[in-house]
Amino acid sequence: MEQILILLLIPSENWTAFHNLHLFIRPALRINNAMTLMYQDLPYWSALATDVLLHNQRATYPEGDSPMKENEVMRLEGVLLSHDAQVLCVMNQVLDNFEIETEVCTESDSALDAVSSRKLDTLIVDWNGGDQPAEVLSAIRKSQDNAKSTVLVMVDGAPDMQAATRAGANFIMHKPINFEQATRCLRAAYGTMLQQRRRAARYAVDVPVTVNIVGGGQVEGKITDLSVGGLAFYSKQALQVGQQVSFGFKLAGSSTLIHITGKVVNTDAKNRAGICFTFVPPSEFTVLKQWLSTRLARLMDQQVFADYANRLN
Repeated sequence: MEQILILLLIPSENWTAFHNLHLFIRPALRINNAMTLMYQDLPYWSALATDVLLHNQRATYPEGDSPMKENEVMRLEGVLLSHDAQVLCVMNQVLDNFEIETEVCTESDSALDAVSSRKLDTLIVDWNGGDQPAEVLSAIRKSQDNAKSTVLVMVDGAPDMQAATRAGANFIMHKPINFEQATRCLRAAYGTMLQQRRRAARYAVDVPVTVNIVGGGQVEGKITDLSVGGLAFYSKQALQVGQQVSFGFKLAGSSTLIHITGKVVNTDAKNRAGICFTFVPPSEFTVLKQWLSTRLARLMDQQVFADYANRLN
């Protein structure tokens, strides 16, 4: 069988976006989507980043050990709230093309349970009047895990559009919806979803640190992973949820001492704790963000090339 090698010349700042094309399982979809993106020269190319950042990382979370399997891609997850057959038919097809794993809810109670109990990348709501859609949007915006999730709303007219915007919708689609309209909206929203996923990405580290507990002495331990908003900390002495802490550490290859003030937001039986930053001096925060950005980009490029090579084999 004849094999064809296609080389795409992509600016370095947009290279990470290319991996998005490989999220599609079927080759025809990958090629079609690639041609569509290149033809349209979409302005949010540089915003597209894939959760390959999380590939093969053994992130330490207080919920327990859940390392990803080798070569597994963590897909975006969402909830679709609608009981309209035409909406469900169109959106299910579009969401399948974007490989967003979606729970379909026909009642607001099940949607409320989903936004309150799991981490979601997106919520898609059919705004059919009444208080139920607004209640679901209010719940997701008040959720600790999903407050910044991307929300798409389908509306019938100006009053619904205004109500949805006030409730916190990020993207609006006007009914009746069709495949092309929904695809355009999802493609624009996809960049936002990936940006949020990228902001939450953690980089595995092993940094010894002494944590000062406000009113409670000191604890020796180590930082096991790091993000722009918090970190995972392990010690022989357990921390308690709600404790205010402060500490300083240096990043590999950097001479800057990063001073952190934070709060313990979760713990587990293995003395691991999740610490959310409450204050980092601006100049030091800039160093932290740049350091993480460089490491995560390097990790992404390595994983992208490895993934592409695996697909060629």
